[in-house]
Amino acid sequence: MPVGSIVVEMRLAGIETRIAANEFLPAFLKRRNEQFSVAPRESESVLRKSPGAVELDRKLRLKESRVVNRDHTLSYQGLKVQLPKSSKYASISQQRVEVLELRDGSWEVIYKQQRILRLTQA
Repeated sequence: MPVGSIVVEMRLAGIETRIAANEFLPAFLKRRNEQFSVAPRESESVLRKSPGAVELDRKLRLKESRVVNRDHTLSYQGLKVQLPKSSKYASISQQRVEVLELRDGSWEVIYKQQRILRLTQA
């Protein structure tokens, strides 16, 4: 039975209406699956466990790069955002940071893989 033979089989079976085609389809698919199905070599699932909500938020996000201004601000979506001072860094002016927009609409500013600011919607 060549691929695409459903049309041929429907013609041979005298099927001419959508209702008859819908009735024909389950038996056709059962025969086709029996013909082409292959047992897996290993019965163990190879699917990975889905990530947690926090990790999923990190992966499903928008990411843009910005350069911090001399006054420790950056512009994003028409807003000027003041970055807080940090005990870890004397100054991050003129440094490149990443702005992440998460699924919940909040923003995070990341510098050297450290979150330095998180803004949430009010």
